Amino acid sequence: MASSTGSIQGLVHSLEQGRFAPLVRGFVIAVVILAVALIYLGWKFRGFVIPEAMDQAQVAREIADGHGWSTNYIRPLAVWQLERNKIPLPPDHFPDTFNAPLPPLVNALPVKLAGAMEFKQGEYVAPAERFIVAVSMLCFLGAVGIQYFLLRRLFDARLAFWGSLLTLVSDLCWQYTLSGLPQMLMLLLFSAALYTLVRAIESHLAIERLEGRLAPASPDDPAVPASGGAFLGWLGATGVFLGLLTLSHGVAAWIFAGTLAFSAVYFRRRGAAVLVLLVAFALVCAPWIVHMYRVSGSATGIANYALFDGLNGTTATRMRSTEGPGLENLEIRFFRTKIQDGIVAQFSRLSDSLGGNLIALVFFACLLHPFRRPEVNALRLAVLVMWGSAVVGMSLLGVTSDPSAGMNVNQFGVLFLPIMLAFGLAFVLVIFSRREASASSVGRLFLFSILFLVSSFSMIFTLLPRNTPAYQYPPYFQPAINRLGGWTKDSEIIGSDMPWAVAWYADHKSLLIPNKFKDFMGLSDNAKLPGTLSGLFLTPISRNMPLFSGVLKGEYSDYQQLIFGRSDAPFFPFHEGILLMGDPTSYIFYSDTRRWEKTPPPAVPAAAPKEGEKKE
Repeated sequence: MASSTGSIQGLVHSLEQGRFAPLVRGFVIAVVILAVALIYLGWKFRGFVIPEAMDQAQVAREIADGHGWSTNYIRPLAVWQLERNKIPLPPDHFPDTFNAPLPPLVNALPVKLAGAMEFKQGEYVAPAERFIVAVSMLCFLGAVGIQYFLLRRLFDARLAFWGSLLTLVSDLCWQYTLSGLPQMLMLLLFSAALYTLVRAIESHLAIERLEGRLAPASPDDPAVPASGGAFLGWLGATGVFLGLLTLSHGVAAWIFAGTLAFSAVYFRRRGAAVLVLLVAFALVCAPWIVHMYRVSGSATGIANYALFDGLNGTTATRMRSTEGPGLENLEIRFFRTKIQDGIVAQFSRLSDSLGGNLIALVFFACLLHPFRRPEVNALRLAVLVMWGSAVVGMSLLGVTSDPSAGMNVNQFGVLFLPIMLAFGLAFVLVIFSRREASASSVGRLFLFSILFLVSSFSMIFTLLPRNTPAYQYPPYFQPAINRLGGWTKDSEIIGSDMPWAVAWYADHKSLLIPNKFKDFMGLSDNAKLPGTLSGLFLTPISRNMPLFSGVLKGEYSDYQQLIFGRSDAPFFPFHEGILLMGDPTSYIFYSDTRRWEKTPPPAVPAAAPKEGEKKE
């Protein structure tokens, strides 16, 4: 009996503190992460709501179908650019000249695995969207894994564990996984770039110690070879990851510029360091620049016109132009004002860009504290410079957001959240270690419990049940938009104020309606489109705008008769119309014939199912 009791006690000790303890903790954490991911994906996810997410997803489908980087979302400005540069209009697959290439390429596999875009009875979320979100979650978890090994190398296993755990309970990161935006892919690449940069810094310091410029390393520090080859190799890898980051979103080039600035100041072999970074970065980005120039006549396509957003019109209005971007009256001082206002806005929303995480904000306080290891201080300086450079880039582009989703399309604060959180946590632990309570296990448990609650506060309230519809209307009722694809031929094009959703949910070519009504028909009549117009689809994007400022005198004033439901507009050939949801303020589709009689559109439920409710 005594032997049996001793065996049980030994097993319990092994599970709590022995060799099985890490496995048990790892298993428990993995189960909790899986449960949280399933809740977000299966319960909280209601489909995409940000236009850029749908746009990149439909490009991913084109890649998956073997059509290359082409698009079903046709912008009039892209047509103008091809015509101006004397690029022949493609007969079928229109080249995508707006989106960064890497996110659609990564999403091509999940879109392919999901199959055709179809909605069963009572289904409102496309399976392909869940597949894309699942890949985004894997990117997030991969980034956290890299963060753990980075923090373990810089600090210790305890800080690495808690830093990674606090990142995992950040609601901002999980919300970005649901958005369909490339931020989590970018977080994975940025985390890898930070890791390789740290290895380059360690190699640099090892060379400095070998040459007698620094004191010998501590026995607790990791062994690092003191060779110029290792130093330049790790820097080259950093340039590659930052190049891939830029291929995920063009503004990330500003993060690369910050890395260049840090390398030119910090490393003694600054010439070689800057050259290696530039060469590695250029080798990654050059093929896409060449491709873009070949298909559009411009190294950046039409994406660069987003830089002029808010200067003399919005990006949306500029993309609807058939006469060029209208940059004739711009002055340099407009950019200066835009950057100044953008920087002020970035600092005023600093807490929001970091998910409201108070520990991450402590990063700026820890700048005054010198850490023991020089590589830690060097990385802190690098992060500060990269973040400052990114703020300038975001201010130049303009941080746009979707109020209904709470996601910022051009906001990169989430990329810096994990590393800033780690430095903030390190600083808090340093301050706490100087108090008498730090020697008590109860005191340490209390500290980590407070830190965990502070970081997970937003997630806790997000996971609580909410009375929200099961789909994203307004403005998206996915099954109704999906039905448009069955009413038109592959060679036909649907004009719309919501072409990104038509291209994604209906899997059909869609033209963003031009600013002027005469240009809407002129594009088709003059054979400037890869097909013929078959109808016009108007949505709450235009129909729910303010009457005077939006419809009568605003950007859709040329379409006011059609917005009001009158198909007798002059020279308008689509005299048949149908309200897809039976709501006069929502969707209306105009066409030449009653195409919908064979396959009527789905009716919107009298009461939309709420989050967590069973669908009938």
